[in-house]
Amino acid sequence: MRSASGGLLVLVLLLVFGTGCRHQFEIRDRPIPFTDARIEATQAYAEARYGLDSHRITPRVIVLHWTSIPTLEDSYAAFVPESLPGARGDIAQASAVNVSVQFLIGKDGSTFRMMP
Repeated sequence: MRSASGGLLVLVLLLVFGTGCRHQFEIRDRPIPFTDARIEATQAYAEARYGLDSHRITPRVIVLHWTSIPTLEDSYAAFVPESLPGARGDIAQASAVNVSVQFLIGKDGSTFRMMP
C-alpha cells in the first residue's frame, strides 16, 4: 500500500511540475450543462447512494483519473450529455445520470473547471 501512495505522490508532482514552466496557473471555467433534469437525476443518485437530499456532495477525497479519450475536446464532449450513454452499460445500474468531473486537465496542463 505504501508504494501505491508513493506512486500517487509522484504522479501528482509530475502533473503539477511537469506541465511546463508557467509563470501563472490559470483555471478556466468551461461548465457542462447542468439543467434542472441533470440536477434532479444527480439528486436521485445522491439520495440512493449516500442518503443525501441534495445534489451537492462535500468532497472528502481527490481522485486523479486518466481517460482513454485522446483529446481534451472529446473528453469534454463525453461529459456534456445528461444521460449516461448506452455504451456505459458497466455502470448503468448505478444511475441514468451521466458521469461528470470537477476539473479536466489537458496534456499541456490547461485546466478547465467543469462544475461549480
